[in-house]
Amino acid sequence: MSGIHPKVLHAQDTNSYQQPWKKLHFVVGRRGKHELMAVGGRWDPCDGAHPEQDPKVLVRTAARTFMEASGVDLSKCTKW
Repeated sequence: MSGIHPKVLHAQDTNSYQQPWKKLHFVVGRRGKHELMAVGGRWDPCDGAHPEQDPKVLVRTAARTFMEASGVDLSKCTKW
């Protein structure tokens, strides 16, 4: 896999290979009965200044769009 550091694919024991998909964690939503979708959305001025000026705006964007998709409020999360 191009661009992935070798230590990412190995456990503490360098002889023990771990499948890359076991290292990936993300949330998907369900649209309809048989369709999955990525949870997320576009930055909006209601989230704050432009993300290039304040990277924390992306956290607020993620919390807002996740709330819209799931009803779960992540705005109080302190570790991202």
